Amino acid sequence: MIYITVPTNEDLFGKNKLDIINKIGLPANVTDYAIINGIFVGDYYTDIIRSNLANRTGYYITKFEENDEHNHVVIIDGSGLAHTHDYRFAGVRPIIHYDTLEELTNELIIENDIKYINYGQYPMNVVNSKQQNILESLFQNEELTISKDVISQNVSLNYDDFIPGYKIVYELDGKKYIRCHINKDLIYGKDGVILSDGNFYPVDSYAWINIEKIKWYVNERHKTLLSENVLFSARGYHEPLSYEQGLEDNGIDYFLNNSFKEEINSNSKVKKLTRK
Repeated sequence: MIYITVPTNEDLFGKNKLDIINKIGLPANVTDYAIINGIFVGDYYTDIIRSNLANRTGYYITKFEENDEHNHVVIIDGSGLAHTHDYRFAGVRPIIHYDTLEELTNELIIENDIKYINYGQYPMNVVNSKQQNILESLFQNEELTISKDVISQNVSLNYDDFIPGYKIVYELDGKKYIRCHINKDLIYGKDGVILSDGNFYPVDSYAWINIEKIKWYVNERHKTLLSENVLFSARGYHEPLSYEQGLEDNGIDYFLNNSFKEEINSNSKVKKLTRK
C-alpha cells in the first residue's frame, strides 16, 4: 500500500532527514506545467548550465506538523524554510511512502550511487516549436486522438474552494500531450511566461505539454520516494484564513491519494532490474 503526501520539515532538514538530500541537495526543478498553473520561478538553477531553463527551481511546500507554528515552503535555493499562509507562489513536490518497492516497479536504476525509479506519468515540459505547430494544427483540424486518460486540477481561482477540472489528454504516434491555456489569473507573470524551450507564451496563447515518466529518488531506509521535480502548483489549494491549516484541510493530500494517484498509475509498470 502506498500513501502520497509532501515532505515534512524533518524529512528535509532534520537529524533523520532523507538520505537522498545529502546527495542531491534541496533545490528542485519546476516543470512547465507547474509554471503555467502558478508557480514562481526565479534566477536559481539546479545545474551550472544556466541556459537550461528546465533547471529553474521554485518554492515547494512542506507538511504541517503538530509542533509547527506556521506552514512552510522550501526556499528556491534550498537554503532553508520560509513560513507562509499563502501557497499561491509555491508548488508540490510529492513524496510516496511505500511498504515494498515491488508494489510500484520491478526496475531500480542506479546512477552515480543515486537510486531512483520511474513510476507513473504526468505533464512535464513544453514540446519543441516544431511539435507545437504540428499538434496545434492537428488539434484545430480535429485530427488528434483523444486518450481515455485525463489530468485533473483545481480550477478554483478563489483559493478557498476545490473545484475539480480536467485536461483532455491527446495521443500522437504513441506519445501523450495536454494543451494548456496561458491564463492571466493563474500565471505568476502579468503578460505571459517563459517556458523551458526559451519561448515567451503570452496570455491567452496555448502551450502543448509532454506527458512523461516521473522520476522518484529512492530512500530505502525511510521507505519513501521523493519526486525529482516540483510537479504542480499549490495555488489552487491555498487556505487564506489561518496559518494552521494542515494538508488534510486544504485538499492536497486528498488530491494526491485519489485523482493524482490514479492518473499517474497509467503505464507505470516495467519489467526488469537495470543498473547503469
